[in-house]
Amino acid sequence: MIKKLLKKTILVGALLGTPLMAGWSESDTNNYSLVGFEAGYGNFEVVNDATPAYDKTHGLAQAGFKVGAQSDEYRIFLSARYYNSSDFDYISTFGIEAQYLFGINDKLNAYIGLNTGVANAKFIDSANITRTISDSYIGGDAGINFLINKTLDLELGARIMGLQATNSRSNVTYTFDNIISVYGSVIFKFNID
Repeated sequence: MIKKLLKKTILVGALLGTPLMAGWSESDTNNYSLVGFEAGYGNFEVVNDATPAYDKTHGLAQAGFKVGAQSDEYRIFLSARYYNSSDFDYISTFGIEAQYLFGINDKLNAYIGLNTGVANAKFIDSANITRTISDSYIGGDAGINFLINKTLDLELGARIMGLQATNSRSNVTYTFDNIISVYGSVIFKFNID
C-alpha cells in the first residue's frame, strides 16, 4: 500500500512540481499560509461478488480541515476529512491537493487540481464480518473561489478520489469505488511576505 501511495504521490509531484515551483518565485507579492474548514456531501459505491450481489451507493456527509500555502497562481493543501454514513463505522481520508488558480477578476478565481492520499473505512457486513480498508487514492478537483477580502476566501468545489480498494474474506470480495463529493470551504489566509 505504501509503495502504491508513493508512486501516485511521485506522479502528482512530477505533474505539478515544475510549474508550481516556477510560479512560486520571490517576485510574487501574494504568498499566503492557508487554514481551511470544509463541509460537503458525496457518495461512495461498494460492490461485492456474493450471491446475491451487493451494489450500493452510500451517501456521505463530510467535514474536513486543511492547511496549505498559496502563491499568485498555485496553492497546495494537506488535508484530513471525516465522512459520516450510517452504514459505516468510519470513513476518513488524509491527503494532499495541488491546485492551479485561474484569475477571473479581483473577487473571483477558478481552480483545477490533483489530489492523492490514503482512505480508511470500516463496516460490518450482513454476515457479521468486519470489513476494513486502508488504501491510496488519486483524483482531481475543480471549483470557484470567492475572494471576500485579503484574509478570507469562500470556496465551492467538486472532488473525485479514485480508490478501487478491495477486502476479501470468507470467499466474498468487496470493492470500494470512487468517493465523489461537492463541498464548500472557508479559507483563512495569512500573508507570509
